[in-house]
Amino acid sequence: MDAASTNVSETGKIDISAASTLKAITMKTAHVQIDPEQIEPNTLLQLSGPLANKRILEIGCGDGRLTWRYAHTAGQIIGIDPNADRIETAQQHVPRSLAHKVSFHTADTLTFHDPEPFDLALLSWSL
Repeated sequence: MDAASTNVSETGKIDISAASTLKAITMKTAHVQIDPEQIEPNTLLQLSGPLANKRILEIGCGDGRLTWRYAHTAGQIIGIDPNADRIETAQQHVPRSLAHKVSFHTADTLTFHDPEPFDLALLSWSL
C-alpha cells in the first residue's frame, strides 16, 4: 500500500497509532485507515527537529488525528479548528497522560489569540 491510499475498515473506526496513545475515532462520513506507514509523524519530526519543550500551535487540528501521533514528544500543544464537532471529539479523547500539555479550541487563525509566542505552527491538511 502506498502512502496516499486509504483502507475502508470493517469496524468503522480509524486506527491511529502514537507511542503510548492508540485511539479509535468513529468517523461520520467515511471509515478509512490514515497513514498506517507513519509517514506523517516521521516526516514532521524530521523537518521540525526535536519537539521537546516546544510550544506548538496546530492549525486545523480537527479531531486530533495528527496531534496524538506526536504529542508524546512535544512540550505543549494548542490545537485550533473552526469545526466545533471535531474539537469536541478531540477534547473527549485527550489521554490523562497528555492532558497537562494538550488543549483544543474552536477557533480559526483570525479569531484565536494567545499572548504567548509559539515555537512551531503546524498546518496538516489545512490548506
